[in-house]
Amino acid sequence: MIASGSDDSTIKVWDRRLAGTSCRRPVGILLGHTEGLTHLSARGDGRYLLSNAKDQTARLWDVRRMRTPQEARSLPPASFPRQSFDYRWQGYPAAGYEVKHPHDSSVQTYRGHKVLQTLIRAYFSPAHSTGQRYVYSGSSCGSVFVWDLVTARQVAVLHHHREIVRDCSWHPHEPELVSVSWDGTVVQWDAAAPGAGPADSAEAALRREAAGYGDRFDGMY
Repeated sequence: MIASGSDDSTIKVWDRRLAGTSCRRPVGILLGHTEGLTHLSARGDGRYLLSNAKDQTARLWDVRRMRTPQEARSLPPASFPRQSFDYRWQGYPAAGYEVKHPHDSSVQTYRGHKVLQTLIRAYFSPAHSTGQRYVYSGSSCGSVFVWDLVTARQVAVLHHHREIVRDCSWHPHEPELVSVSWDGTVVQWDAAAPGAGPADSAEAALRREAAGYGDRFDGMY
């Protein structure tokens, strides 16, 4: 299975096993974003996807809730206002408002970060150290946002960078996260830094600020 995001705000799911002309058409469509997609990430269980989009939201999806192309075409026209803006140099015109898609099939929505100027990525936290309990994303405000997967509550906002954080990566086994920014730095966040005892929860560790716990490598990108 392959999932693709589009500037038309849809996510399409494709099945490589279909031979001939059938494989040229998606087998399912996920509706819920109101602006173009910037990133997709798979959970690795064959069911759940995480997306980031220019409508300033990240969303959790269950592919079992996707609609067939025929069902999607039969839905009444979406009435939500598509914003006429170029996210590469303009702010999101609906900032502060919750623009809802009338046919939203997403499982959860994560808010608070900013998706502007570049294709900002979002991911599931690693299974080994967190049980994939969290999702996280970079942001145009220069921070890394971490949410609880189920409740969408913000667990942490990691501040340090002065410019856009386009990408970040959580170590699959160690309690470390690395972020890269347009300010020309790569920052390592260490949840097991001095003062973080073994009994500390992942939430408490993630709340720690960069000062004293992050290594800054100037000039790297």
